[in-house]
Formats: sequence, structure tokens, C-alpha cells
Amino acid sequence: MNDVRERRSTNEIKKPSLRTVGLALLLVASSVFGGIAYFALAATSPGGTPTVTTLGNQERQDITAANQWVEGNIDFWLESHLYDAEVRFDAGSSGATIPNAVDVSMSFFFAEKNAIVIDWTQDWFVTLKGNVMFYSKTSVPPGGGLFKCSTPPNIVTIPKGGSSIMVPQAGSICISDVKGLSNPDPNLGWTSLMSLPLADLNKTLPKRNEPCSTVVNGLCSSGAESESSPATDHYFRVSFVDLFGPSGKYPQSWWPNLPAGKSLAIYFRSHLALTGIWKTAIGGPGGGSQSEFCITTGPGAIRNTNPSTYNRCSWTTVSREGAGGAQGSKNHGTLFAPGIGAKTIPLPQVVSPTGFITVCKIVTLVETDRTGAFGSLTNGWTVHVEGPFGTSLTELTGSDGLGCSKFGPLFPATYSVSEVVQAGYVNIGTIVVPESSRAPGNGTSPDPSNPIGVILTLSQAQSGSGPTVTFVNFPPRPILKLSEFGYTNTPTGTPIHGVTSGVTVYTVKMTNYGSADATLSGSLTVTVSDTTGGSFACTASSGPGSSLSGCTLTFDGVSVPIGATVTYTLTLEYTTLPTGSIVAASLAASYVLSGSNQSFVPSGVPAEIRFTIQGG
Repeated sequence: MNDVRERRSTNEIKKPSLRTVGLALLLVASSVFGGIAYFALAATSPGGTPTVTTLGNQERQDITAANQWVEGNIDFWLESHLYDAEVRFDAGSSGATIPNAVDVSMSFFFAEKNAIVIDWTQDWFVTLKGNVMFYSKTSVPPGGGLFKCSTPPNIVTIPKGGSSIMVPQAGSICISDVKGLSNPDPNLGWTSLMSLPLADLNKTLPKRNEPCSTVVNGLCSSGAESESSPATDHYFRVSFVDLFGPSGKYPQSWWPNLPAGKSLAIYFRSHLALTGIWKTAIGGPGGGSQSEFCITTGPGAIRNTNPSTYNRCSWTTVSREGAGGAQGSKNHGTLFAPGIGAKTIPLPQVVSPTGFITVCKIVTLVETDRTGAFGSLTNGWTVHVEGPFGTSLTELTGSDGLGCSKFGPLFPATYSVSEVVQAGYVNIGTIVVPESSRAPGNGTSPDPSNPIGVILTLSQAQSGSGPTVTFVNFPPRPILKLSEFGYTNTPTGTPIHGVTSGVTVYTVKMTNYGSADATLSGSLTVTVSDTTGGSFACTASSGPGSSLSGCTLTFDGVSVPIGATVTYTLTLEYTTLPTGSIVAASLAASYVLSGSNQSFVPSGVPAEIRFTIQGG
């Protein structure tokens, strides 16, 4: 089991050197920070330099600082989690100067392990209100603040290194506090940048998910990248001057000198890349299947600001590990703040999933072969696995051997497994091995179920295995048949030459001759071609699930068990219809088999009965 641990203290902040002779500027020569050339332009700050704190949240309940915001190392989280972080600027006793812009750079590609770490960052908020910000437990100011999230995380047990650890199942929970304390005015709460009009977003968050290739004058400079050679870091630029400056979205009278005792904070969430998406070696479609990563027209948090240059939707061919496959001290974020320096943003240790779900397809020509014993494994059928941790994966059978596809690696959980039933087939059986992995409420094997709930257990994941689901399909002949369609016609009175009257009663019978229950729907409609001098009406009907409107008898969602027959009648009364008038009764129907959503037409349908009025 792999993990990521940030081994650098976030109390360490790199500041450019400054020597003042009158009014002087010093360009710090090229130093190296985390493998990136770093050039910082330092200047005297009339309001002083703010203290910068970078915090992350650890949610485990089996540690001393459970569900607390801390600096430095963060405990275990899972791949696919949205991990939350805060960057806070605190003014001292004499105030502090805020830089025009800062860059938040997150580790994207760790070449040493061929692993994607953070594939996107979202949910950007800012605030100037101190008591809604996050602090470590020992640093909450007298005016108040949060050192833990108000909603406790849902803790689950995950295998790691032959044993197990406790981790938050759903990832970040502090977003509920941020949204609960949100306000359109950053002086009154957390203000979302994501809800801004695009023009304002492009000013306040002008760089989004671009490669940080070099650092010039204290900020990232975007460079080229490709799927074969991804950038080590991606960055987001927050423009404080466009937020709080005189022409900003939320202009502040103090800009740029934050008053003494005041603070400014940024909150955001980063997505820990999921191996099941990026590891194309197991048949997955690759990073491009993760629409949040490649999208160019979606929410501003994840939209690339330069889609023509940084359109990553075609990144679908190279196999890589997820965040749990990366190790080493470079796997962290970095805050770049001109005039202040650079500071590490902590990332958690990341646990990789290890379990798998295998999905197979069998086609049989024997209608009663619900286990597929007389059938054959078949390639090219679409199968799907969906579950927690943001899991949504689609494969074609055959990607992992004849007739099967292997999904994963996945975490222990309950997943929904489904197939796309091709035209002309019906699912007659679904087998889960072991049977204990068939989730409650989904019947027992080989009961047909599509989709079906499947449990990947802790012990299966620990051993690198998991359940196998087999869908058995059959190309059925119609099992519901029209067993009777007839009528009786009784004239009334004495027919007069050229006109006649009477009563017609139609009878329809449908019989289930198959080995599966069916659900029937359809209609019987009577029409008359010529009513000159006469009239007609349908006056009575009968049959399960039926209703009469005009001369149309409709039946819908009618259960027809194995061997059962359903009967419908419709009564037509006609008066003085002219000779040559044609009375027609048209029958249409369809049915679905139990456990399937595919529609079939009963044998003998559609059908029509006609007779012609002949005067005496």
C-alpha cells in the first residue's frame, strides 16, 4: 500500500533577502525551490509583512488531534477525496501589506513514481472575517475561530500494509462550515469565487490549473506540457488587488495595508487523483474520462483559463498511478507570495485502493439456463461500476480476458454494477461470486438483477481480490402470445335496406407460455369508416389494469405470471350505419420480462379485425 507524506514543516517560510539603502530594490538571484527556478522581487512594505499560515484538516478519530486543523504533516486520506486547505494572512500589531496576487501551486505529476497527485482544485472562497477562519487548536484568537469541523466525519476502516487504518469515507467535511458561514460580503463571512460571473472570475482567479514551470518575481510562469510530459505542478492565481483594491470586486478602504490584528484567508479543496481513473493498464479510459479534470466549459473552479493551450481532454492513453502511488517530500502545495516568500501547503498521506470487481457477460441459447452453464463468455458488451469515492467507470467486456472486464483498484464499499442490454436480448440471470458479496435486497444468484448491488469487503481488498459479477443474457423468442382475438356481432331490430344497427363484443386473450413473469401494456381501438346518418359508441369494457376512453381500451403495467392468461372485452354499439361502412378493431401490445427493461412484442401482435356493414 502506498502513501504520500509531507515531511516539510509548514512553519518554514522562505523569504527573499532585503537590504535597504534609502529606497532600494533587490532582485534575488536564481535560487532553487522544490525543483523550480525561483526569482523573488522584494520591496519594503510600509505596513510590515503579514504572518502566513498554511493549514490542512485531519479527520481521523483514532488520533490525538481528531478532526482538527493543523500545520505540518496530515494523516491518512483516500484517493478521490477532496482535501481541504486554508492559507491565512495575519497582520501584526502594526498592520501588514498584502501582495497584489499570490499563486497556489499544487503537486500534479510525480515523475519518480509516474503518479498523478492533485488533478484539479475547486471550491475557492475568501474572507476577511476572523472568527469564521480556521486555526490550529492552540492558535484560536480571543475573537474566536474554528479549529475543527462542526460535522464529524464518517470514519471507515481501510486496508493498509496487511493491516488496517481508520479514514474519513467521504473526504472533506469542512466545506459544510464554509458554506454555512458564507456571505456575499467577505467582511461578513466566506465569499465564494465560484459563484461570480465569468468576467469577475477571470479577474479574481485569473490563472486556473496552468503548469507552474518557473517562478519569476515571486509568481508562477506558465509553460508547456503534454500527456507524455506533464508539468510537475499546476497553479491557481488569486488576485487580491482585483478582490480588495480600489477597482476590485469588494473594494476595501485599507488596501493594501491590512489593519493591525486583522486577517485575510483563502479556502479551497484539492482532488486526490484516483488510480482507477488514471491507470489505463487495467483497461480504463484514462484521465480524460474524468470530466472535471479535462473540461473547458464547466464551473470556473476547474475550467482551464487557456483551453487552446491546456486542453487535457485528449489525455486518454498513458497509464499512471493515482495519488496513493506517489511518495516523497515534493508532494505538497506551495504558496508563492511576492514580497513575502514561498511556503509549503501540506498534503495528507494518501491510501491507494487495492480491491477489484470483475464483470463478465455470458450469452446462452437455452432460455432456462439462468446460470449460463450452456452459454459462452462474450466480448464487446458495455458494463458499468458506480460507487462512493467518486467512482464511475465503464468498460467493454473482454478488456480483462474473454468476456470479462476488471474494474479497480477500488476501496471496500458497496458498488452498483450494471450492464447495457443489447437489442434482442434479455437478462435472465445475474450471478455474484462469492454469494456473500451480493448486497441485501438484491435477491440471490441467479436471480436477474440489473443493476445489482455488490459488496467489496475489507478482506477481499486486503488480498487484492474482489467479487465477480456475471450477467447471463438470452435472445428470447416471444413468450407472451395472443391466444384469442375474436368478436360477436348481434344485429338489433329488423334491418332496413341500406342501414343497420347492432352490438359487437370484442374479446382479447394474452397467455404467458414462457419461463419468466411478464408485464403487459397495450391498447384496443375501434374505428368506423362511415357514420353518415348513424352513430357508434363503445359502452363497456373489462380486464385487469384497463381503462376506456372513447373507443380505445388501454391496459398498462399488467402482470402476467408464468402460465397465466389475461382477458379483455370491449363492447361497441352502432346505430343505422350505412351499407359499406367498415368497422375495424386494432390491437397493439408490448411486454417486458421480470428483471429487464427491454420491451418485446407478443406473438400475433399487432392484429386487426374488420367487418363491413351490409344492409338487409
